[in-house]
Parts: sequence; C-alpha cells; structure tokens
Amino acid sequence: MKYTGNYNLKKPDGTDVVNIQDLNDNMDIIDTQIKSLNDNKVQKETGKGLSSNDFTTAEKNKLSGIAGGANNYVHPATHPPSIIAQDKNNRFVTDAEKTAWNGKLNQTDFIEHLAESMPHVFTDGTKTYQYGFKTNATRDGLVFVYEEVI
Repeated sequence: MKYTGNYNLKKPDGTDVVNIQDLNDNMDIIDTQIKSLNDNKVQKETGKGLSSNDFTTAEKNKLSGIAGGANNYVHPATHPPSIIAQDKNNRFVTDAEKTAWNGKLNQTDFIEHLAESMPHVFTDGTKTYQYGFKTNATRDGLVFVYEEVI
C-alpha cells in the first residue's frame, strides 16, 4: 500500500486486494477538503469583479484629495548647516580651526622623519630597538625593519 503526499490517501498497489473501507476513508478525506475550500472561498458579489475598485467613500475621497505629483519628492542639492545635528563625534570645523591645526605640522621635521629609515624607538624591558619601514620592490610594498640599539 502506498499513500499520497498531500492528504495521505491510500493507493493500493496493483497486487493489493482492494478494501472498500480504504476507498471510503479516501472519499471522506476528499469530501472534508473540498468542503473546507468551499467554506473559505471569497464569495462573488453581483456587479463586482476581480478588477473593480471597491473603495469606501471615505477612502475614495481621501485619495481624490491628493494632488497630482504630491509624492514626487526631489532631494535638495545642498542643506543649511542649521538642519545638521552636531554631537561629540560630528562637529563643524571653522576655517580658523583648520588653519590652526595645519599650522601645527612642522613640514621640515616631517620630511626629515620620512627620510630617516628607522625613526622610532621601543624597548622590550631589557633591550632598546629602533624601527621603521622601508620599501621593498620584491615584496610589493612596505617592510617593517628594526634593530637593537647598542
């Protein structure tokens, strides 16, 4: 005996003896499913179809009151600063502040720092090392270098 995948109806094999009760059980399952489908279907209303616009008067009036293109929003190209909220992580910077910050960089010291192959120093508690980075064409980029300071 085999069974169907959806409703578990009994399917006798070709060599099975057909049991009338099996057929009756199948019919009861089918009858119950058809009744459930019929009870839960959407009832057709006279004069209406699937494509009719069945709005209530209030819904229709509300939709009719919306002007054409009312939802055609165009985002402005610029915003006044007054609409942007500032907090501890997001603040405006004045030109004077930028100038002050840029003035703190001593360009000569920076260029010398870049030219020096190992400008930094660290210690492991017993020995002192100097370190830096150098370019290495065979390794495609920067290589970390260090040596003990004696």
